[in-house]
Amino acid sequence: MFTRTSSYARTNNAEVDIFVQDQEYCNSELLYKLDQVTEYSEFKITKHEHRIDLISEDIYGEHNSKYAWILMYINRISVDELKLGKVIRYIPLKDLINLINRI
Repeated sequence: MFTRTSSYARTNNAEVDIFVQDQEYCNSELLYKLDQVTEYSEFKITKHEHRIDLISEDIYGEHNSKYAWILMYINRISVDELKLGKVIRYIPLKDLINLINRI
């Protein structure tokens, strides 16, 4: 299970590799915490079909495509499923940063 090291400062960095221990993606406290979230907001895709990076920026703000993998994970979808009109769930940025910082 991932444990925060002294060299890891509290931040809003959501790069997946810092939450993975021993290169095992299933061995991640962040993934466990994401599965525990019960309250989401919804976002309807009206542009950027099949572009999770740009959809992430639409939801979380410019230059926040780093959260794209989290959107894919919590929605359990593939990029091919990101079609116009599809509604996806997301964790509001403030809540997501709080979740990351509690690890």
